[in-house]
Amino acid sequence: MNTHDQPETGPPPVQVGVALILDRRARSASKPNIIQPTNIPSIDQTSSRGPADARQPPTPKLLIARRPKNTVYGGYWELPGGKMEPGETPEHCVVREVLEELGVPVVVDAALPEVVHIYEHATVRLHPRVCRLANPSVPIRNLAVSEHRWCAVDDLPWGEFLPANVRVITALARFLGAGGG
Repeated sequence: MNTHDQPETGPPPVQVGVALILDRRARSASKPNIIQPTNIPSIDQTSSRGPADARQPPTPKLLIARRPKNTVYGGYWELPGGKMEPGETPEHCVVREVLEELGVPVVVDAALPEVVHIYEHATVRLHPRVCRLANPSVPIRNLAVSEHRWCAVDDLPWGEFLPANVRVITALARFLGAGGG
């Protein structure tokens, strides 16, 4: 079995909400169309470029965070997010986790396809959500991460990135129509 397939046996995957927070300050000054969690389009429900309000410049910046040293995969870069609580939706998980890790509220704009990945220590099912900062003037803080930064998709530290997150970013590139960079 390769590390990208659904496990044949064993415990169920850990459900994880993942935030793809895009820097939308480069967009026009017009008010964005806010999509509520009840009607978030998935990539499968939109054209290959995604909904009109989710289109970005060719090289959007993505907020990434470095895992604390004392955790599994400590020191690796990842997308903000974490384990879903029982009964929690992926959207609520992403909003909660980003607030806990980075101290900023986000708005969820779209859903990308789920990614199942098998690590040596666990199988995870990632529920990626394309987001933006609810208030870009609120400073980002390292509350539960060792550091964070805005990074163009083309310039991500791929060799230091969690493998499952790489697959999510590939889906984001398709969603934005950027062709991976």
